[in-house]
Amino acid sequence: MTQKAGRRWSAADAYLHPAAERPNLEIVTDALVTGVEIVGGRAVGVRYLHRGTEELARAESEVILAAGAVGSPHLLMLSGVGPADELREHDIPVMADSPGVGANLSDHPIVPAMWSTPKSRGLWEKAGPASLARWQLTHSGPMATNLAEAGGFSRTDPALPAPDIQWHVVPVPYQNGGLADPAIRALSVLITLVSVGSRGRIKLRSADPRHKPAIDPAYLSDMGDLDPLLKAIAMAREFAAARPMAKVCTSELAPGPEIRSEGDLVEWIRSEITTIFHPVGTCAMGGDSKLAASKLTSVVDTNLRVRGVERLRVVDASVMPTVPRGNTNAPTIAIAERAADLISGRAPLAPVDPADLAVASLPG
Repeated sequence: MTQKAGRRWSAADAYLHPAAERPNLEIVTDALVTGVEIVGGRAVGVRYLHRGTEELARAESEVILAAGAVGSPHLLMLSGVGPADELREHDIPVMADSPGVGANLSDHPIVPAMWSTPKSRGLWEKAGPASLARWQLTHSGPMATNLAEAGGFSRTDPALPAPDIQWHVVPVPYQNGGLADPAIRALSVLITLVSVGSRGRIKLRSADPRHKPAIDPAYLSDMGDLDPLLKAIAMAREFAAARPMAKVCTSELAPGPEIRSEGDLVEWIRSEITTIFHPVGTCAMGGDSKLAASKLTSVVDTNLRVRGVERLRVVDASVMPTVPRGNTNAPTIAIAERAADLISGRAPLAPVDPADLAVASLPG
């Protein structure tokens, strides 16, 4: 949980708001970035619409895109950096032919298993004036929850080198991507695949920046992603049937007791699979080799600089070549910290000598 004093603590809370009064920082809200201004192969500024007026923010040093795994590739393509054929389809002048922009989309897909818990009060039943007063006084209690009350990692095969499934256990029914009213007593286990083979794509729908791009996550396009989910459903059912949990979980709501055969479970997975909002990879970082380029994982170099355009970097989750085996918030913050060092010229952390570690571990 990224929290401080019982409340969500975003990157804006931690980094932006404390620096809001700095003389070299100007924050513009109610603005839509429409593209990067590229002249002679060099990024010289950013175009944006501000309350209906088109503006240009000029860059004396660099332009940094931090719009996320959907927004950053979208802006690059609108600016003429991306797959040349796709750009020409939308009459966008090609500044740099970069086939990996928008490709290699990787995400953690989930399927939500659910059980009825009639004897356990739901969170909405606890969210009254008393709980609100407790949060205001102590920053604790039901109002401090992030809903993921429990979690963990498992291997669906003991021979695997690392876990391939992450569990998010929430004390509400998880329906319609979490947007449905949770006003029934239920427990959900979000079965999350963290070793993901499938790759999707972000594509332009229009050269008009006000039109959102098309997002194809391509879940289960790699058939190797299906078997772990089938095994994890069986594991979740074992958890719910264990004696301590069976006292709480009285009946299975999803997949449902009638869905037992492998064929029925596959159909259920295909109908219910959704995102837990961890997209990465669409401006992937890679080396200089032709192999890296052929795998669509070399949009930015190891210093996060966009290949083919000078003075332009991407700093967000889109630079991860593959999705990590866990939540992406903290790794993205780590990427930003590293980028700050690169941009400001600070030296990276010095490597630790193993001999120093050995000495430090000696008694006394």
